[in-house]
Amino acid sequence: MDSGPDTIRRNSNSPVDYGRSLRIARQGKGLTQEELATRFGVTKSYVSKIEMGAVIPSQRFYDQAQAELAGSLSALPKPEFVREPDTSPYQLGFDLSDRNDWIRNLLPIQTKVSSGPPEVFRWDIPQTIKELSYLTHNFFRYYGKFPPTIPRRLLRDFRPPEGTWVLDNFSGSGTTLVEAKCEGHPSIGVDISPLATLAARVKTVHMDLPRLQETYESLIEKFEHQSVDESLFPPVRESNKWFRFETLEQLSRLKGTLLDLPVGPERDFLSVAFFSIIRRVSHAYDGEVRPHVNATKAPRDVLAAFKKKYADMATRMSAFHRESSEQVPALALSGDNRRLTNLLDWSDYRVGLVISHPPYLNCFDYFPVYKLEYLWAGGFGEPGLDAEYAELRKQETRCWPATDKRIFDGYFQSLEQAYGQVAELTDRGTRCCVVLGDCSIKGEIVPVLDRFSDIMDTVGFDLERLLLRSTHYGIGKYAYAHRADYHGKAAQKRDGILVFKRR
Repeated sequence: MDSGPDTIRRNSNSPVDYGRSLRIARQGKGLTQEELATRFGVTKSYVSKIEMGAVIPSQRFYDQAQAELAGSLSALPKPEFVREPDTSPYQLGFDLSDRNDWIRNLLPIQTKVSSGPPEVFRWDIPQTIKELSYLTHNFFRYYGKFPPTIPRRLLRDFRPPEGTWVLDNFSGSGTTLVEAKCEGHPSIGVDISPLATLAARVKTVHMDLPRLQETYESLIEKFEHQSVDESLFPPVRESNKWFRFETLEQLSRLKGTLLDLPVGPERDFLSVAFFSIIRRVSHAYDGEVRPHVNATKAPRDVLAAFKKKYADMATRMSAFHRESSEQVPALALSGDNRRLTNLLDWSDYRVGLVISHPPYLNCFDYFPVYKLEYLWAGGFGEPGLDAEYAELRKQETRCWPATDKRIFDGYFQSLEQAYGQVAELTDRGTRCCVVLGDCSIKGEIVPVLDRFSDIMDTVGFDLERLLLRSTHYGIGKYAYAHRADYHGKAAQKRDGILVFKRR
């Protein structure tokens, strides 16, 4: 028998041999590692580690590979999987030392710094943005520094009691909600942005995929015959600034076709795909946070961008189905977290863990970031989306420019109100994990973490642990200066997760 490097030793089930066989089977199908990762709902680095023999594949990965990569791979004996604990829909918290699942390779790497009190650890997050955009996390780009592996590890380190809910009172587009559903914990997210709430709901629902595909195909067919409706165009000044006339025509046709669909999860899903391409087909820079005109940007076809986005979202939703249970609820609510106790009858929702990521002082306000999307948001029936942009803007917790004393003081007052509401909903011993960072104003460091700790002490929480984090996927270039560089000369500016315990 040939003993070359690409020969499979059929009597072996070592990780190295399995990895070699996977590579041969993948290449035989003409797939790159990235293409295989997308199809299987994992990261490229995870596929690479399996092929190198560095990790044993999960049972789910192995089963999917057996089904989709026929040939040499199917002849290899099954690897010896690491034992996985029994699970139920409401209790899927795993001991990190007991499970070799794919997400484990992406979790923050923890190093103890001091014993405290409070205990101080360093969390290193070495992955790229692309590697951390797994499952449904990339449905709608929500600018912020909240890698999904942070709530995943917090859910495992501070597992909420069975039967309780995870609360994110600054939920954005639902990062915590996605991770909680994958871990088997029911969750509630609250955000002032109705656009973010729509995205969070779509990212956490289990879609009827065949019905979704039928709805999509019907939409594409009707688009070809949809007339241009100029009443759907944004105001003339905004239209001329941000969009080519041909783009306006295509966007209005696509929006009109969407609005003709029955209200329901399929329309929500396709609407998020629509909102997700608006920045890309506009004159704005793709990568900047607040939109600015890029005079050299090449035109993009609206329908082609929409089809590409839908295909990616549908594939990721399929992967999300495999990683989560439909029986685990996730509620995405649009509302003011300073009036949290008025949003629900909380007697039905006992909060067992809080994970949240408020905006960073002096970074950016969120509503202006999504101004282009809000130009097209009216008519969809989503609570709040039909409101005037200026009215929505007034409700946001302002954090920029922090040189304005009213904004500076209002920022901390809003945090005290928001977490005072959290205190009312939590029992003694409940942990509240808050992602936050210091900031600089005119070259001077503002110790936001210390001020926030004082606020939490006032409302009834004790600081138990400080998790200082370092990331390598970006420097947080929120405007034209490196305002959030937490490395090098700015090392005294801390960025991390504060873990509090309710008194």
